[in-house]
Amino acid sequence: MLQISSARTALICVCTLVSIAAVAAPVRADVISDWNQIALHAITLTPGAPPPPSARNLAMLHTAMYNAISGAGSSPLYGGFAPATGGPTDPTAAAAQAAHDVMVAQYPGMAATFGAALASQLAAMPSTAAKTNGIAYGASAAMFIRAARAADSSAAPLAYTPSGLPGRWAPTGSQTVPAFNQYCIVTPWAMTSAGQFRPAPPPAYMSPAYTAALTEVRTLGGINSSARTTEQADIAMLWAAQGGTVTPPGMWNQIAEQAVAGQAIAGRPLSIQQNARLFALLNIALADAAINAWEAKTVYDTVRPISVIRTTDPFWNSLVPTPQFQGYTSGHSTFSAAAATVLAGFFGSDLQNFTASNQDGSITRSFTSFSAAATEAGISRIYGGIHFNFDNIAGQEAGTAIGNYVLNTTLVPTPSAAALLALGGLVMARRRR
Repeated sequence: MLQISSARTALICVCTLVSIAAVAAPVRADVISDWNQIALHAITLTPGAPPPPSARNLAMLHTAMYNAISGAGSSPLYGGFAPATGGPTDPTAAAAQAAHDVMVAQYPGMAATFGAALASQLAAMPSTAAKTNGIAYGASAAMFIRAARAADSSAAPLAYTPSGLPGRWAPTGSQTVPAFNQYCIVTPWAMTSAGQFRPAPPPAYMSPAYTAALTEVRTLGGINSSARTTEQADIAMLWAAQGGTVTPPGMWNQIAEQAVAGQAIAGRPLSIQQNARLFALLNIALADAAINAWEAKTVYDTVRPISVIRTTDPFWNSLVPTPQFQGYTSGHSTFSAAAATVLAGFFGSDLQNFTASNQDGSITRSFTSFSAAATEAGISRIYGGIHFNFDNIAGQEAGTAIGNYVLNTTLVPTPSAAALLALGGLVMARRRR
């Protein structure tokens, strides 16, 4: 397993630090985790589910549930959603209804499955006014998020004409328009603009830095590479996360589920409010990571390794099938660094124990930190033959910036009066020393 080369900046949250147990399957914690697992299952059943829409759908789910739960309290609400005013509101009923409504809208073919899950959850609750109010408030939370994202520019691809210039993207399959290129203009969730954390340009085509990266991916990433180790091949295939899987954003939601389970096993479970905030922050960062990566892809329009290598070796092929969109930057790297930064910040430490497995469980790898997993996810794209390492490095840097920005600007709890008084007392005591 790769080790991290530097520590990530993290915002320390009020959550108690605990080492996450490496559990084989997530422990059911509450309605947040339940619907997260339902959503990930829906993604695996969606043919060719791609990362950007999956990240968007998960962000819609979790911001709707967060608002549904937080509206009856004093926590900040996402996007200007209005607090509950109709009397006692059951947060579990509210979150369940919000989740159901978002999922039905995003995956209508699975409406019956979502309906059964909601009915089971609501049937377990006593019939009270708070439950009735929660159902209504949850429905309004879902409607609010759906309306907010209805015109976010995620629906239709943009026009595209290949430039034909050296180093620029060329189709690597039947698709002549880069997949999901509209995400370069999608309305961000937390960022101020799609290009807020745009990376600097990649190395010039065929410069020394470029040719070194080309040699590396050609050597390690070919389908018949003799230089790639068995472990490196496992890393490539574990993190490939293509069609029929939870996708890269989903993998980080699974890692977050292990974090939640670890808290419960240690006897310090997260409250439903803390759990809602964790998954909302994580998926806001992942959704913005998609926007950031695709904005960079569109701006720089760079070629994939296979297109360059085949100019001299027409039979070369990548271990992992090459995606049909531009290379710089790596979406995997951006997703992973953003997620690792949020998780480290939320739990107060990057040093956590967890595992990651591929869809059929044939490959499982253990990690001792969130950033170690992010680093491995990034380098997996070189082992898979589909990215240059400078794609990875730039994506890691952008993802880290996004994660820190989300932690510092989004859903930040308002300190209570008691907490402010305690902080003031601590400051005065230090001044007297």
